[in-house]
Amino acid sequence: MELAKVMTWANETFCAVDLAPVQAAFPDVMDFATWLERSGRTHLMAQLDTLPL
Repeated sequence: MELAKVMTWANETFCAVDLAPVQAAFPDVMDFATWLERSGRTHLMAQLDTLPL
């Protein structure tokens, strides 16, 4: 639950970034959704699996 609150806050408040200029300079930069879709979900789940309950 707490992680969801932090991620919601980060998404709505802290991480409000216009990626267009960054992607223009660095075409390989992915947004979070693309990263999750391609390889991030596996990495993220592996990290979450190591957290104590």
